[in-house]
Amino acid sequence: MPTVFLTKNQKRKAEVQKIINYAKADGIQKKEMYKRLGISSSAFAQKQNDPGTFTLEELWELMDFLHTPEERRIDTVK
Repeated sequence: MPTVFLTKNQKRKAEVQKIINYAKADGIQKKEMYKRLGISSSAFAQKQNDPGTFTLEELWELMDFLHTPEERRIDTVK
């Protein structure tokens, strides 16, 4: 079977989705996340679709807001 490699953007999208899924597991809604970042719902949706547009500061802010444990942060940003 041939090996499949994800593109850089596909990897980023998967990592950002991990952060969002972590939030959903805690019952946090997207509305709370985009308000915390100070962006609109459409801007948040665009960033989800193209995760390369999230700044590192925005990702860290989300993880702070979600009280993401250090060990999970390390897994997320690898």
